[in-house]
Amino acid sequence: MMTPDERDRAQLKRMEFFEQSENDRLMIQRYRENEWFYIDRLVDVARNIGRLDERLGDSDES
Repeated sequence: MMTPDERDRAQLKRMEFFEQSENDRLMIQRYRENEWFYIDRLVDVARNIGRLDERLGDSDES
């Protein structure tokens, strides 16, 4: 059986762990949101490079 002080310390530790896990979840969520932003940007850049390559290729044939 826990003493009242041990119980209070355990409850405090539990709250600290819970807060840490919530903070970690938020960090992961922000990371994923930013990851998709950069993935989308890379796709757009690759698409634009492809378009320019096509146009540059067409001008070489003229």
